[in-house]
Amino acid sequence: MKTLKRSQVIELIIHLLFWLPLPIFLLSTSKRLVFGTFITNDGNFEAAVFYGLVFNAVLFYVNLYKLLPFYFKQRKYFAGLMLSIGFCFFMCVLEALADYVLISTVYTPSNLKGFEDSVLQYALLSSIIMNVPIFILSISCRFIKDWYGNEKAKQKLKEEKLINELQFLKSQVNPHFLFNTLNNLFGMARQAKALPVADGIAKLSNMMRYMLYDSENEFVSLEKEINYLQNYIELQKLRIGTANKMELKVDLNACQNHLKIAPLLLIPFVENAFKHGISIKEQSKISIGLHTEENTVTFKVSNSINKLRQNRDEDSSGFGLKNVQKRLDLIYPDRSQLDIKEDEDIYSISLSITTTP
Repeated sequence: MKTLKRSQVIELIIHLLFWLPLPIFLLSTSKRLVFGTFITNDGNFEAAVFYGLVFNAVLFYVNLYKLLPFYFKQRKYFAGLMLSIGFCFFMCVLEALADYVLISTVYTPSNLKGFEDSVLQYALLSSIIMNVPIFILSISCRFIKDWYGNEKAKQKLKEEKLINELQFLKSQVNPHFLFNTLNNLFGMARQAKALPVADGIAKLSNMMRYMLYDSENEFVSLEKEINYLQNYIELQKLRIGTANKMELKVDLNACQNHLKIAPLLLIPFVENAFKHGISIKEQSKISIGLHTEENTVTFKVSNSINKLRQNRDEDSSGFGLKNVQKRLDLIYPDRSQLDIKEDEDIYSISLSITTTP
């Protein structure tokens, strides 16, 4: 047996709440059948009420679920409305004829004195007065249902597009490591008792594990993201060595490690600092800091500018930061602020994110 969806159940309840009180209301407010100056309270009013509601319901549901959808899906709005108006008039005539038959067969000419020549006209007028609001209501409901369906479809497409874009952007920021050589490097480092190299391979392994598994989640703990940054920084220090004149300040001791953050969101700024801030000839400075206050994460990175490197890689560095800005707009709309400053010697960024605990 096919089960109803939640939205269908709600719609069914709304329809029942609309139709069920109508006969109760009509029967409780009057017990008389009225046409012009003709009034009767002999019980035939109940019959008129019930078959009148049947005509109303047929008009409403045929219009709502058959006529209008058929033409609206083909974008034939004018034809759909004209056919609906014709169907409404047809139902008004049928109900008027039913009223005419009821009055003409139940009551004798003496009961209809002065009214016998106008029964059909009054019946038709009464039918139009009752059916036109139902007709307008059916058109309104159709437009509301179509609007809601379109909005729901747009939202679904937007969510699918968001997921696809996030997956694409993640793939852009993931670095490409040499998977096939890790085992050989680790084995060689152990044999040669090269502890710094072995330590570097271990950190690289942890970074790969984070990228392959944790980064697939929508959010990760801030602690894991910080560990990833620390491993990256340690590998960069191993690569640069002690011969280079570099002043490196790192403060990543966040107090709120339980906070959640989008994975691989901070690393492009650190990569950018090491890529453009290291100079062989001149003194290099890099500062990386992160702190939290309640649910807000503030991340700051500044580096000296290697002008030769900057001119050579200006386009490629801009691409990575544009990806970060796009991810921020998608994941943290109205909950993030990225400020970028650049002068002659220093390039700095300040990122503030309001996260979820």
